[in-house]
Amino acid sequence: MADNGSPSAPAKQGRSVYNPAAGFLNAEARRTLNAPIFGAAPSSVQMSRDTTIKRMFLKLLLVTQVTYSSGSPATSHQGVFARICPRVEVNVGGRVVKSVNPHIGRLNNILQTGALPLRGYQYTTAAPTLTRNQLSWMAGVVAYHTTTHFMSFQEGFELLFENPWGYGGSRSMTELDIRDVSSADIWFYWAPITNLQEDGVGASVTYSTAPTVQIIPQIVENRARPRPQNGDVLFDYVETSITRTYTGQATNQIDLQTGNYLMGCGIYTNDGDTNLTPKEWLLTQCSLMVNGTAIQGPISQQDIQDENITRYSCWDLMGLADINATIASTTGVHPLQGFAHMNFLRNGDWNTAINTSRASGVDSVKLQFNTPLSTGTDAATYTNPLSVVAHTHELKPFAYTR
Repeated sequence: MADNGSPSAPAKQGRSVYNPAAGFLNAEARRTLNAPIFGAAPSSVQMSRDTTIKRMFLKLLLVTQVTYSSGSPATSHQGVFARICPRVEVNVGGRVVKSVNPHIGRLNNILQTGALPLRGYQYTTAAPTLTRNQLSWMAGVVAYHTTTHFMSFQEGFELLFENPWGYGGSRSMTELDIRDVSSADIWFYWAPITNLQEDGVGASVTYSTAPTVQIIPQIVENRARPRPQNGDVLFDYVETSITRTYTGQATNQIDLQTGNYLMGCGIYTNDGDTNLTPKEWLLTQCSLMVNGTAIQGPISQQDIQDENITRYSCWDLMGLADINATIASTTGVHPLQGFAHMNFLRNGDWNTAINTSRASGVDSVKLQFNTPLSTGTDAATYTNPLSVVAHTHELKPFAYTR
């Protein structure tokens, strides 16, 4: 099969979700999987190779005692999940379907659902038994509890395998079928517990020698999906990220993956100040360039985000914090701070994704943008490098093998 896929081949994968032969298995199913082991090395969880997965919810439970003699330590604007597990990868038979930072995953969830994923905390003087109804909502950065006391966190986000940007059959066609594969694993890449603290705060904190760190994977399934035939063309909904850093004002380009169908690209920007503050107002002249032609742009990242908030019904969420609040404020950042999403699907139809294959005549796909000066209006700070993450959403065709 050519690398640009076949427009008609996967259509049957998006047919009616009801399967008369499946009976009661037509109901949406769910179950929890084993928890990964927190440690210095990456760890994995095997998925049962007997189902088709629509989505996966990952919930982190964390309890640690904190001890410090001075300073004002605080949590990161990224919450806690991404700080101790900066990457979650889903690998199916050698195909990397997801490689996602949990904070980027959370930002995607906000647009995909119009709701805020779980993020809460609790302070106690003694080691707690963690239950959700004890938690206070964690809107942004929160100060550490009194020294020698305990902090508890719950945070979750969802990995979607059904296409959240598609409508109708374009949504269900990417459900992850793992019934005839050699392996299906979720990999968790860990960072040390000391990484919890906000960048640049600098307080010296000692954490529990054996903190409670547990991630509970929950999968939601379609057990009634008809089994594909050998050679059928299926699609993975693939998410990956590219991070680049910059030290001054310039016009910049990030080369994006080619060979698949590009549905969208998220942009996440952190300033180079002490706290690496997320700021969506730093990048201007953002464009998605295909063979040198602008498909979207030039437009500022701020303007893309403003449209996102309206299109994806996120205005009610902005009340959790002043939309222009800084990291240092008492309310913290607003929920989408630093993030914007370019959508390329017209009317939710997968056929309108950008075919980036050589067979379709595409040689290059680039995200282009300007980084700002270090002085003047909306200036950047380059004490540290300014960082930009390009998070791509692709449809990747493959031939099913039994």
